[in-house]
Amino acid sequence: MRAIADPLRAMMTQQTAPVVITGGASVNLLKLGSIAKAASDQFDADHVHLVFEPGREAEGPKRILVGMHRDRIVHVKTDCSVWADPRRRPFLLARQVSEMGLTSFDPDGMDYRPGRPKTNVAKGLARGAELLRRLAANDLEEPVAAAG
Repeated sequence: MRAIADPLRAMMTQQTAPVVITGGASVNLLKLGSIAKAASDQFDADHVHLVFEPGREAEGPKRILVGMHRDRIVHVKTDCSVWADPRRRPFLLARQVSEMGLTSFDPDGMDYRPGRPKTNVAKGLARGAELLRRLAANDLEEPVAAAG
């Protein structure tokens, strides 16, 4: 799963990101929360749901939903996009009304940090969309280790 979550980092068998990824039609908050809780209970994992438009799946996900179970509370983000920093490291940018936050994929699970990215949001979304296109086309360079 780590290769899907962060294709530019070196893959290490002892560091698999605990993320369950599903895809299909949009799900409501109750369903997203129950899937996130099940992923946490059964796999000690967070949940990412990719929403595709029927008949246009090849164009990629239209929305990305995230569910994280922390301290007996399910946190959901319903309007996420792939955002990449200038070094092309991917994150999920959550936009909830006027609030933003970045979700990163770490060895211990997904980490959500509230606040706008420090660099240009539109450029980061364009880099993220390009990264998704390249991933879908299997056109990524060899994985490189992340700094830090």
